[in-house]
Formats: sequence, structure tokens, C-alpha cells
Amino acid sequence: MTRTPSHLFYQGRQRRPVLDQARGVYLWDVDGKRYIDGSSGAMVCNIGHSNPRVLEAMHRQMERSTFGYRLHFETEASEALAAKTAALLPEGLDRVFFVSGGSEAVESALKLARQWALATGQPERWKVVTREPSYHGSTLGALAVTGYDALTDPFAPMMRMMPRVPAPRAYLDGLDPSDPATVATTPRCCARGSRRRGRRACSPSSSSRWAAPRPARSCPPRAT
Repeated sequence: MTRTPSHLFYQGRQRRPVLDQARGVYLWDVDGKRYIDGSSGAMVCNIGHSNPRVLEAMHRQMERSTFGYRLHFETEASEALAAKTAALLPEGLDRVFFVSGGSEAVESALKLARQWALATGQPERWKVVTREPSYHGSTLGALAVTGYDALTDPFAPMMRMMPRVPAPRAYLDGLDPSDPATVATTPRCCARGSRRRGRRACSPSSSSRWAAPRPARSCPPRAT
């Protein structure tokens, strides 16, 4: 099938199949080829595609109203969903803040944590410890807590990177989890990142991730 040039941004130049429809765990392209959606879309379709109960609820709500701005109105649908969600939360957590995607959820969580620190008289608390490797989103705030240099380095001058510690992935690096030397391995200060970004960021070196574990080393102290 000959296609016209696309005007959309994609994460590569290779063209993908054109989706025609999706039901449950299956997707079909316009040529009739069927695919199994083993990743639930981008991990957001875990109850299946075109779930009839979801479609019916969406249609019912859109017949009444398609949007109600929270600064102007309360809506029955959002209040009902918030109540159900709060009922599942641990004791002491009874508020919900709905967003439209994962990056926005991470950004909102970071800002809520910072606002709590300010409201409780702790303005010096602002750092969020994250893991390397990790992925938390593509917006600047979410990138600041993402431990993946290929994604973060191009935008490092535009944001404040957060401290990193190694993710518990000794089994992926071929290390013995029962070896005390593995347990003792700690982040090394990334001089490469300090020179390039003009600030210290704790992260494991590439050699400590892929080679034998190094003795523990401490990073220069910073205010916390």
C-alpha cells in the first residue's frame, strides 16, 4: 500500500502498520493482519481494547458533558471515581488528583511532595532520590528523575538532575546477589556528569554496572 508522507512525529523513520481496529487483546491492521497486544498498548490497556463496559460508560458521560474544568465545576463522575479510589488507599490517604498520563502523574507527585515540604516548614527538602537505570516519563520534571543518559543528556542543561542510586539488578549484570561484594557496591560520583553539567550527580559508573563490583566509595557530602 502506497502511503502519503506523514506529518506526525514518531520515534523513528520506519513506518508502522496502519491500525484498523482492536478488540480485547487483539489488533488488526488495514490489511487484515492480526496482532496480539502483549504489552497492553503502552501498559495502559490492561482491561483490553474496546471494552464494551468502558465504551458504554464513555458514551453515557459524553451525552451529558465532555469536559468540566475543575476550577469551575465539580462532576459526579470524577467524584465517584475519586471516592472509589480513596477507599482502596491506606489509612490517612484520602485525596486523589487525576491526570491524563504517566509523565504528568510523575510531575504532579514531585510537585505535591515539594508543596508538602513547604507547607510543613521544610523548604530545604527538594531532592528526590531515583534509580539508574529507570524511566519515569518524557517531560522535563520526569526526566530529572529518569536514570537513562540517552534520554536525559540532551536536556540536562535545561533541568536539575536528581541523585541516583543503582537499581537492584545484580542478576541482569551477571553479579552474584549473595556475594557481600555485590551488596556493598554503592553509587560512584559521576565526574563525567559533574564536569558536563556543572553539578554533582551520584550515579554508578559504567564500569561498575558491567564489570566486577568495586569497593564502596562515598560521595562528597551535600545538604539534604
